[in-house]
Amino acid sequence: EPYDKRATEIELSTFMSISAKETINRFKACVINRFHHDEIDFHTFLFAGYYFIHDILRASGDFILMDINGELTDVSVVRNGVILETVSYPLGRNYFIRTLAEGMSIELSEAESMLRTCQSDELHEEATSKVDTIINGAKKEWLAAFRQVLELSSFEYLLPQEIYVATTEDFGELFCNFIKADDFKEFTITGTPFTPIFITNKMVSELSLTDVGVERDLFLLIEALFISRLTRPKAKVIQFTN
Repeated sequence: EPYDKRATEIELSTFMSISAKETINRFKACVINRFHHDEIDFHTFLFAGYYFIHDILRASGDFILMDINGELTDVSVVRNGVILETVSYPLGRNYFIRTLAEGMSIELSEAESMLRTCQSDELHEEATSKVDTIINGAKKEWLAAFRQVLELSSFEYLLPQEIYVATTEDFGELFCNFIKADDFKEFTITGTPFTPIFITNKMVSELSLTDVGVERDLFLLIEALFISRLTRPKAKVIQFTN
């Protein structure tokens, strides 16, 4: 702890999130209308994800957090326990669902269900072959965008080898396999390909209690742990109820 200590030099890292005031006010209005509570604070998932990986999983001080949400993929680099930079590209989970829907001429909901079925090896062989062909094309675009981000960003250093992947449970293994399928060794400190680590619901199961019938959501669990750390630093377990 830095309290009550003397020093001739001090180095601090500051993390700040910025959003348009109009957007913030709209979110506030929606929350107040639904929950009737006007004390509202905003935090990005990046900081919550960083807290979970660094403080709870006890990862090394050097890692990459890849947050793959609906429309975006955010790539954040942590060095010596400090968030150095975040870059994004506009290809997320929905990009694969839309591409599959267009390729198979089906509705988005059908495409999402088909993708899940294919990953669990429950789709018949002919359909699986079609899905694989379409998804492989989308994979190439996603990996090319990731590579371009690494090449054109302001990163002036070699990157950590470990990538913690945060996405929905049904897409985690898919994206980890994508990362393993390409060779990014020219970007890493070790000169070897990235090692993707999927953040699963199981990783937070011992830190949360849920009632029967309450669906576990990885992002909600991580954010709840982060808020609990801010408001109840001594709490060891959080509870979700209906």
